[in-house]
Amino acid sequence: MELTPDQINAAIAQTQAEDDLLRFGAEVYRDYQNALSYQAAIDFQDLIRLAYHILKIDSAYLQRLQDRWPYILEDEAQDSSALQEKILRLLCGKKGNWVRVGDPNQAIYETFTTANPQYLLDFLQEKDVQAHDLPDSGRSTPSIIRLANHLIEWNKDQPSPELIGSLVPPFIQPTRADDPQPNPPDAPEKIFLFSKQLTPEKEEAMVVQSVTRWLEENPEQTVAILVTRNDKGASLVQKLKDNHIRTVELLQTSFATRKTAKKLAELISFFADPVSSKKLSAAFEALYEDHFEEPLTKTAFHTFCGELKKQSKLEDFLFGSNDDLMNESITEEQLMVQRAFQHFIDFLHENQAAALLPINQFLLTLSMHLFTDAHDLALTYKLAEMMEWAAKTDPIFSLNDCAAELDKVYHNRLRITGFSEEELEFDPDQHKGEVVVATIHKAKGLEWDRVYIVSANNYDFPSNQQYDQFISERYFIRDHLNLEAELLAALKALPDQKIAREGDASRQARVNYSAERLRLLYVGITRARKELVITWNEGKYNNCVMAIPFVELNAFWEQYYAAHA
Repeated sequence: MELTPDQINAAIAQTQAEDDLLRFGAEVYRDYQNALSYQAAIDFQDLIRLAYHILKIDSAYLQRLQDRWPYILEDEAQDSSALQEKILRLLCGKKGNWVRVGDPNQAIYETFTTANPQYLLDFLQEKDVQAHDLPDSGRSTPSIIRLANHLIEWNKDQPSPELIGSLVPPFIQPTRADDPQPNPPDAPEKIFLFSKQLTPEKEEAMVVQSVTRWLEENPEQTVAILVTRNDKGASLVQKLKDNHIRTVELLQTSFATRKTAKKLAELISFFADPVSSKKLSAAFEALYEDHFEEPLTKTAFHTFCGELKKQSKLEDFLFGSNDDLMNESITEEQLMVQRAFQHFIDFLHENQAAALLPINQFLLTLSMHLFTDAHDLALTYKLAEMMEWAAKTDPIFSLNDCAAELDKVYHNRLRITGFSEEELEFDPDQHKGEVVVATIHKAKGLEWDRVYIVSANNYDFPSNQQYDQFISERYFIRDHLNLEAELLAALKALPDQKIAREGDASRQARVNYSAERLRLLYVGITRARKELVITWNEGKYNNCVMAIPFVELNAFWEQYYAAHA
């Protein structure tokens, strides 16, 4: 909308709108822009907005660019935003040649970006546009294509009328026999749609067991487990690593990044509260758990950590002689753990005074004593920069706050760029014999021989039914309002001096989210070349059911497979 904080506040004053949420949003926006101005910085949206502004005010510059680029090819056009489209329209001009390639059925970023597939759909209806379908695909077997096409067909009259149109033709067509990229041989028996109700834990265990067995039989093929949420992916990665399965991640953060962040978070948490035996135990466990992988030493290690939590006078325990740790009646495994703990105490003694340093310097000091790996050192430097900035913007930023921010990285709630393979050009064929764990969003454009899609329930794939739950709605918000949607609706109503009716935006947001999740399921299915496995679980609180599209796919596939087996 290209609105500045001053313009929004002026519009609020003009309409005399008594909308607390809108005023709150305007204040946050003002403070955010002031912070950018203080740093002489701009953000990504500014890059788009200012680029468009330059093209509008400098006709000579626009003409030079039009002469330079007489032909423009726009890929992934279904993910275009309003300003991006306006920029391309200016660059093309009246004589330019603008080729837009996109698939509205793969529009999966609408609910958390400014992208909207409707821009491409509207473009196709313009009188000067020549539309051409590109339905041929050699990626998947005919059976997997048939399953994806059935979603499009079913969506024409699905149970939720407001979602009709979420998926649109053309249907995918297999390539011709003489095509350079032929479809894999059909194997309908390699499609497994599990309708059995499972807990999240049992679903994960079943998938890990299945993929382990499959890799043993197919070491030269590729496989991916696709999830909708990063925390689910992180949990699966941990279970795969516990089973010694080689894993590659396309999540918010990599496993190695999370492990490093966990070590630093637990350490900082202890230094913030150095009389807590629980935090001492957690810090020791985070730093040394990788040292004790054998069953006997692992048991001794966790037993020791459990006993450590019960220590009452921690200062005597930490700063005493600790001669009682060493005695002749303990096992060799216990002795190994106690020696490691003695090294840990020495480390704490050496770094206790450093806790008085600025937080970024404290983190760098710890890293010099903790890490030798280049990845860990580089990551700590990145984290130190982040904490330095947080401390500058919050005068009361404490060690506890720092530990909380690092914990977000560990739990995959905060992305650290530049430290995972997805930052590079990812090629699934370079990871044969390994399991790729990815969100479906990051899997877009990629393909694997076998694909698992997990959590196909009505929480991860809602259909705008009354019993559905929506991730963006918080249980503690009145009437389950979607505050982001309500705020944006109020903002969009300002130029017309209108007042948005409360609740309408939340209901529309449910429709939009459900439509996007249906497309997300479609994208997940079409990532599979030869084999596909879809499972579902009853959710954390045992209150989820099978997603309606998955129910339909189960019924369709049972009927089709029985008729063609």
